[in-house]
Order: sequence, then C-alpha cells, then structure tokens
Amino acid sequence: MEKKVDCRLLDSLIKSKFKTRLAFAAAAGVSRQYVTQILKGQRSPSLSTIIDFAALLEVTVDDLLIEVEAQP
Repeated sequence: MEKKVDCRLLDSLIKSKFKTRLAFAAAAGVSRQYVTQILKGQRSPSLSTIIDFAALLEVTVDDLLIEVEAQP
C-alpha cells in the first residue's frame, strides 16, 4: 500500500475554507493550475507541499492522505 492525496477531501476543504482554488493557491504560494493538477491526480505534491496544505487547511497531513494499492 502507498499513500496519495485524497483529492475529494482536499477539494472539499479548499472550497469550504477558501471558496476558490485561486485563493487557496495564492495562500499556498503555488499556481491554480498546480492545485488543479493535484486535484485531478495529474501531479503528486511533495511532502513539504502536503505539509503546507495541511497547515493552511487546519488539518493533519494524515487527514489529507489515503492508502491505495501500489502499482507495479
């Protein structure tokens, strides 16, 4: 098993705390496009980015992660 960002939860938290992806991205110091790519599963953020996101969203890093089957 490996852990990945829970995209649905992340998107829900962004909408509830920041209203828009643009506002969240600005607060996180990343582009809106980068946030969108993470939410679509096209990019995997670094651990430091996940830590920053968790702090902004007032959740733990573990809250933002889900276990998935490792791909061969």
